[in-house]
Amino acid sequence: MKNILLPLVLLLAIATTQAQRNNDRQENRREIAANMDPAAIASIQAKKMTLALDLTDKQEREITEILVANKSNRDQKITREQYQAMSAADKLAVKEKKMDAQIATKRAFKEILNDDQYERFEKMAKNRRGKQRGERQKIRRG
Repeated sequence: MKNILLPLVLLLAIATTQAQRNNDRQENRREIAANMDPAAIASIQAKKMTLALDLTDKQEREITEILVANKSNRDQKITREQYQAMSAADKLAVKEKKMDAQIATKRAFKEILNDDQYERFEKMAKNRRGKQRGERQKIRRG
């Protein structure tokens, strides 16, 4: 029994330490992103897309412009308290505006990217959404 207990306790301690490190990394990334210029963030995202999708220079510039516009709009975000204080009609208007922006972005990407690139982009976006959904579920579970 003693032979099993000691490794189990050590494993539990290591797992706890690793989880805390991951949480610290996420907080540091959020803090860095909050202090960065929207153009810098958009440029980094465009370069990542260039590597993943083999974009041309022209495509990269066009996508950077779209991402900068999206980041600028995101900076005008409504706080949770403001959103809760809104009427149902105002909430609906905010949601519609957000969806319209997403549709416009998607259409712009579809115009810029060729069919193969757009298909890979959609797969990347789907995987990213799945990961975010999984992270939110982990947070809810505690």
